This record gives sequence, structure tokens and C-alpha cells, in this order.
Amino acid sequence: MAIKPQKEILLTNNLRKIRSQVRKVPTSLLDQLLTKFQQVVNERHESDKQAQKALAEHNKKVEKYLTMMHSDGVNINDLVIGSTFPAFKKPRRTRKTHGPKYQYQNPAGELKTWNGQGRMPKPIRVAIEKKQKMLNDFLIK
Repeated sequence: MAIKPQKEILLTNNLRKIRSQVRKVPTSLLDQLLTKFQQVVNERHESDKQAQKALAEHNKKVEKYLTMMHSDGVNINDLVIGSTFPAFKKPRRTRKTHGPKYQYQNPAGELKTWNGQGRMPKPIRVAIEKKQKMLNDFLIK
């Protein structure tokens, strides 16, 4: 009899949800999952120990250098004041300016232009809605 593969087992901290999910899973599969999960946990403990060890070594070095500085009469402020730091500014991105693409006449009779970005000017919008003209009719030739 073939076992249907489970879609996923939800990782949760709620014991009731875990029990309801594994109710139909065979114990042999649960044992395999347990050994794999235990292996992952052990690996995580080892990596955490190594990270703590590296941090402790780093802190020892920092303490060593601080004591050397204090014994030589060097203050941290002396280091900061004596050095120059480059200004880290993000370069501003310049936007491309789009030239005028459409030309229309406003109610006052003045010729105006529109580049096709942003809100459509009212005279163009009204002419298109009334189906008097199409947008291509306003193109600058």
C-alpha cells in the first residue's frame, strides 16, 4: 500500500495543531522527521556556539586595543577628530524631461502643449469624450 505524500507539515508552536496534522501520518515517517529535525537542531546549536566563540574573541581583541590606547594616553575622540570621513551622499537621480508631444488650444485661445504624462488637459479630454477628435489629432507634427 503506497503512502500518499503530505503536502506540507505546518511548523507551529501550537501543540494542538501539531497533533491534528500528524494524526494521519504513519509513525515511521514521524520517526524519520524527528531524526532529521534533531540533526538540524544540533547543527544550529553548533553554529551558534561558533558564532559566540568568534564574538568573544572579537571582544577580547577590542578590549586589548582599548587598554593599549589608554596606556598610551590616546582617547577615542582623538581618533575621530584627527581623521576625515568622506561624505556618503546618495547621488540624486535626474529625471528625463520629456518634450511636448501634444498641442491644444485652451478656452482663452492660447496654444498650450502637453507631454503626455500626468493628467490629460481638460480641452483634450472634452474633445475626446465628445468624439470630436482623437488623441492623435493633437500630436505635434
